[in-house]
Amino acid sequence: MANDDFLEDCTGMFKFKGYLFESKNLLGATVFCFLFFCFFLGFYIYAVVDKPGSVGAELLSTEGEFLAIAASSQRGIVFVVKKHSDEKLMKFNVIPGATKIQSGFTSSVGRNIVLQHYGRLVVSCRIDGVEFCVSSCVSEYECRMNIYRADVSALGKMVCTMLVLVVICFVAYLIKRKRHY
Repeated sequence: MANDDFLEDCTGMFKFKGYLFESKNLLGATVFCFLFFCFFLGFYIYAVVDKPGSVGAELLSTEGEFLAIAASSQRGIVFVVKKHSDEKLMKFNVIPGATKIQSGFTSSVGRNIVLQHYGRLVVSCRIDGVEFCVSSCVSEYECRMNIYRADVSALGKMVCTMLVLVVICFVAYLIKRKRHY
């Protein structure tokens, strides 16, 4: 009985595999990947054209209690600090292009933190005297350029990946189509 179920599952898988690699489906996959390629290419061109301008914000220092990490993603870490001076809650961003984070940062919630930042962008921080955030830049403009370069590089990799998928799908379509004739 178990062998019959296994054979039925395998037969269904082979039917799906055969359906997946039909020439009309490969052509559809090519068109789909091409549209995504154009979509990401538009973002890439927009990012390359939209370079950050020089603003010249001053480096600020804030001391307070490290309350919570609001979000952590590939883009960076967002956390909340309660300032000692006026008990006001402030949200700060640590972005990898501007700051390198040492291990143990997330386990330091509830401790005293001293931040150096441009607006909401943290460039360095010390928690109870221990440096957890190390600056990767000297000025706000350099920080913004580092973040810009990282964003453009990621978009460039995405555009190349989508182009490779378009080429692979199209070549597979041409091979499959040639076998039918």
